[in-house]
Amino acid sequence: MKVIVMGAGVIGVATAWYLSRAGHEVTVLERNAGAARETSFGNGGQISVSHAEPWANPSAPLKMLKWLGREDAPLLFRLRADPAQWAWGLKFLGQCGKKQSTRNMVQLLNLGTYSRSSLQQLRGATGIAYDHLTRGILHYYTSAREFESALEPARIMRELGCERQVIDADEVVRIEPAMGAIRSQLAGATYTSADESGDVHKFTTGLARKAAEHGVRFRYGVRVQRLRTLGGAMAGVEIASESGMYEVLTADAYVLAMGSFST
Repeated sequence: MKVIVMGAGVIGVATAWYLSRAGHEVTVLERNAGAARETSFGNGGQISVSHAEPWANPSAPLKMLKWLGREDAPLLFRLRADPAQWAWGLKFLGQCGKKQSTRNMVQLLNLGTYSRSSLQQLRGATGIAYDHLTRGILHYYTSAREFESALEPARIMRELGCERQVIDADEVVRIEPAMGAIRSQLAGATYTSADESGDVHKFTTGLARKAAEHGVRFRYGVRVQRLRTLGGAMAGVEIASESGMYEVLTADAYVLAMGSFST
């Protein structure tokens, strides 16, 4: 099958890799001069299954009210006269109930566990070096209330196979001695030893090279101008090169992995 992947970030490149290994003919379109030049150039770099608790949870509505107007808020929400924004907000609030939040956490946890396992297999198969470390991720709390609210999600995660352990301040300092400076402020913490970190840019560019060696065609410096449809289905992609040359590409399947430009 002929497949066009739009976007050469970590999602697009990984998708192209797996499609190619499955025997498909893959072309990747990217407006930059190389892979991982935008969203995947630099991010948190965490492979953190323990972050599976969704933003939409029972404590979120009150927190969002407190965060309104704060430019440094963890979740920045600027109110506008935009029906789409208000519709999204209502859907978000509808997922903040305990039942919905737990269901979503289970789904995210399963997806995260599968993703981490796939990454480990890919790393072993390709030997890509991307400053990978498996030192775990520590979530610490200076508020007793926040710490108490983290205990139930941690329990559910442990039941589902994610070893997010609840630890005290002494154990925090043992794991990370630098935390000794605020030892007296620590209410508690959770620690997931299996969580990982790495350089997403190095990973993506390394995988792009491997994919190209296995036959994936990368077309850099081209912009997706429009998606053609016919009868409610994709019928082609209009692209333009940096020189302004237009072209229409067709395939049997299409993957849109252009970050914020996918909307």
